[in-house]
Amino acid sequence: VEDVEDVEDVEDVEDVVVKNGRPTKTKTQTKTPGDFLRWVDQGAYTAAGLYGASASGDAPIHEEEEEEEETKDVRNERNVTPPPLTLPFFDKHLARLHLSLSLLARETWKVTLEKDHAKARDRIEQDVKKNLLVAFKHFRTHGTGNENGASTRSKVVMVTIALKPVASCENAACEGVEGAEGAEGGGERSERLRAPQQPVPLSCYVHLCTVPVTRRPVKLLLKTFEGRSLPAAKSVHWAWERLPLEKCLSEAQGTSEVLMVSKNGNILEGMRSNFFVIRKVHEDVKGGEDEDDDVSEPCSLCIQTTPLEDGILPGIVRSVVLDIAEKLGMITLESSPKLCESELWLESFITSGVKLLQPVKHIVSHCQSQSLESDSSLPPLQQIVVEKEFTHAPGAWTTRIHEEIMASVRKSTQGLTMPL
Repeated sequence: VEDVEDVEDVEDVEDVVVKNGRPTKTKTQTKTPGDFLRWVDQGAYTAAGLYGASASGDAPIHEEEEEEEETKDVRNERNVTPPPLTLPFFDKHLARLHLSLSLLARETWKVTLEKDHAKARDRIEQDVKKNLLVAFKHFRTHGTGNENGASTRSKVVMVTIALKPVASCENAACEGVEGAEGAEGGGERSERLRAPQQPVPLSCYVHLCTVPVTRRPVKLLLKTFEGRSLPAAKSVHWAWERLPLEKCLSEAQGTSEVLMVSKNGNILEGMRSNFFVIRKVHEDVKGGEDEDDDVSEPCSLCIQTTPLEDGILPGIVRSVVLDIAEKLGMITLESSPKLCESELWLESFITSGVKLLQPVKHIVSHCQSQSLESDSSLPPLQQIVVEKEFTHAPGAWTTRIHEEIMASVRKSTQGLTMPL
């Protein structure tokens, strides 16, 4: 029995949870998206920020709290209807939910969700839209633009969508796995997946809240961590796996994200983001041109990010950035960045479905030093060491790519627009 209560009125709240079309009040704290995912416990999820259709290209949609009342008064005086909010790249989010559920069903639950993939995708889309409509209706909204239509916000509305089978994984596995004899003469027993006679029923959850977003370049913390157990799927279980990283982040003052580093020194990805650097091009990548070429030209630099084969999540905005880089004529290097090559790095940024793109100012690490106390039993002190600083962040190419992303958001035909 899940610890939920159906409620008829959840108006005027800072966050809202909807389960299977009904506003729900949980008996545990779900104020943060991570808490919400740990409450859901299993399944697939996706997360995104909601952006105003007429928002400018360099800010999220919500003002600082002290500015909200003034903005509301101005809008009421002018009788201006706030523009709708859009969930960018909605089709891509649906595709990721379907792919993640299919992978989890095959690898973890040992079932096939549905024989007809098109029907499965349509069913997911209907469930998600239904729950989003209810969540939007019950979420307390603030202004989405000032009197000039520009946006100077420091918060963004974040939506987290999760899907999981209604039946327990154990029951689903028992009915979905069928024994079969192995190859002739081998006598080895194997398991194969069997598509269910009826589609596996799914529960749909939606969580809405506001999260802070800064326009200033951010600080990232390096941490050795081998990454996700099933990186191709955006699994709810990742909210449990990343708890040690969340603890590290909370202890490192001023840091916004953790960068996972493999044991061999490869920078993989952020805890909730993909990592990019814009760097000088090696001769073997560039084709032997002079190292003194003007780095303001795309041919003299490349954009580098970790390849999917190294076990990272195929982020939605990551794929958008790679398309933009190709459009701008930049060389793309899908190879894991290494800190030992940081002297070649000119700019850096991280991307996510919620905050889209954030420029990076510092990359730091923890360094343990012996306590000054005479008692040797005390734990060593941890100091922050700056491993890389981007003095002029955000750089010109980071800014250009950000502008292109926001243009894609405004022009996207794949977004889901909801009047609030």
